[in-house]
Amino acid sequence: MPGPPKASTSEPIFLPAAGGRIKLDFICLPPASYGPVDLQ
Repeated sequence: MPGPPKASTSEPIFLPAAGGRIKLDFICLPPASYGPVDLQ
């Protein structure tokens, strides 16, 4: 799983397997936006 621990430190709700670039896209959006998306 190419997921650096640094990404997990920034957003613990995201899994390292999800991908760093994807996490960055969600960070741009408000918590309410990427919140429910993480559940899916």
